[in-house]
Amino acid sequence: MHLAYLDDSDTKAKKFKWQVMSGVIVEDKKFKLIEIGMASIQELLVPIEKQAKFEEFHACELYGGYGAFEGMEQEKRFNAIRRLLELIAAAELSVIYGAVNLDRLQSEVYASADPLDISFRVCIEGIHRWADKHMTELIFEGRKSIVPQSEIQAIVPRFVDGWFGQLVLLIMDECDRKIKDTLHKSFRSVRLPFKFGGGSLPIFHDDMYFGDSRYSLGIQLADLCSYFIARHLEGDEEIESFYAMIQPHIAFSDIHPPETNLTESQSASVMSESAQSKDITSGK
Repeated sequence: MHLAYLDDSDTKAKKFKWQVMSGVIVEDKKFKLIEIGMASIQELLVPIEKQAKFEEFHACELYGGYGAFEGMEQEKRFNAIRRLLELIAAAELSVIYGAVNLDRLQSEVYASADPLDISFRVCIEGIHRWADKHMTELIFEGRKSIVPQSEIQAIVPRFVDGWFGQLVLLIMDECDRKIKDTLHKSFRSVRLPFKFGGGSLPIFHDDMYFGDSRYSLGIQLADLCSYFIARHLEGDEEIESFYAMIQPHIAFSDIHPPETNLTESQSASVMSESAQSKDITSGK
């Protein structure tokens, strides 16, 4: 089973023109590793007298040095960010994201569409593609060629385990009722009930859930990813070292509306991420 934690970049509270929704996919048996890692980072970063009141690693506060991290030296905060992002590699997590260029959206015929919902739907699609690829790899053990007839019998048990064992539980950061209803409706349009003779076995759990980021380590990691991905798309070179720690683990990404006027560095990044998305789709 995998847990897919989702959080957005909260661009409404910032100057950025990007709405980003990121998903961090955690295999259930790797969860304890993340909890231990984040607990150790908290112990090293937060003074003893502030431990009892510490609530969460909020990306914008940790990077900017305000809120819970006001008055803390930059190097200490940045070192904590690096340690947090190192957990993505240590726990072999996959990152999915959908991004909406808010300026370009206003020039489209669907300008009134909710950018948060668009980025959420892109994330759902990316997680679904990731799950399909992951299941195929489990069944065929990474084989790219056609399986010989002589090996079909050996694959059957793996097929059953992969087909029934692939389950993803979506956990979204808590939000107000109106947004929650919109996102839940979008999820229900994708996660249809299983019916004999119609459709495939769903890979998502039967419902999505909303959690409080103060108590959800996965949501906090998704918040970090969304924050630095949004600033990367904005062209902020100051955060590139942090984005570089996330980029190798991006398994799927998509931008809406399609961007045509990126800088050279942004264009190269989007092309690279687009290639990763195609790899998931094709299974290559």
